[in-house]
Amino acid sequence: MVRRARRGAAARAAADRGPLPDASGRTAGGCHLGRRLAAISTLHRLHGHRLDTRHPAIHNVLRGIRRSKGTAPRRVAAATTPLLRAMLGTCDTGLAGTRDRALLLLGFAAALRRSELVALTVDDLTDVSEGLRLTIRRSKTDPEGAGEPLGVVRTGSPTCPVAALRAWREAAQIAEGKLFRRIDRHGNCGTALSDQSVAQIVKKRAGLAGLEAGVFSGHSRAPGWRPAPPSTASRSG
Repeated sequence: MVRRARRGAAARAAADRGPLPDASGRTAGGCHLGRRLAAISTLHRLHGHRLDTRHPAIHNVLRGIRRSKGTAPRRVAAATTPLLRAMLGTCDTGLAGTRDRALLLLGFAAALRRSELVALTVDDLTDVSEGLRLTIRRSKTDPEGAGEPLGVVRTGSPTCPVAALRAWREAAQIAEGKLFRRIDRHGNCGTALSDQSVAQIVKKRAGLAGLEAGVFSGHSRAPGWRPAPPSTASRSG
């Protein structure tokens, strides 16, 4: 009883301290800490140990943090067609503008996550009569990496994702390897973009278009339905 009372007192004291700082010194909220706890629990299980995440010493602390900091996730604006067109209007004909145009149009047309965009390679593209067939090697919905085919239709319009991607590849002379790459200050292509780079590009284009860049993220995308390959169905952009 004494030990249980001490644990309860410790849990209440920890909960009263409120939110905990993360590694960068910023205050982590309940949602963020919940993901961390799940990762810690998984690591324990992999090493043959059990972590009771419902134990009062853990549960009460998290409940106190959620109560004081809230649990509502940060809202991110969806990339709708008018907003996309506004961002495309900021892309010039230079190398960076050509890349960003292709990245925005392909990401929107195929509803790709930023991690899926930066993972694309030339080998993942197949030309078909209707446009392009993309092979997504690994995604949240395909953790085993079996591969998922996606179709992107050739529209023939000024915002055709297939034409934009071709223009980028020709301008950057990309014949193999990663599709979307960094561009240095001298205008030369470098290593592959990271998913954070995509987020920064989206925010940059949103800001240049006069939109509120802070509510945009590289995860913003078209409604997340996935088409069959172009041979059976396709998606316009």
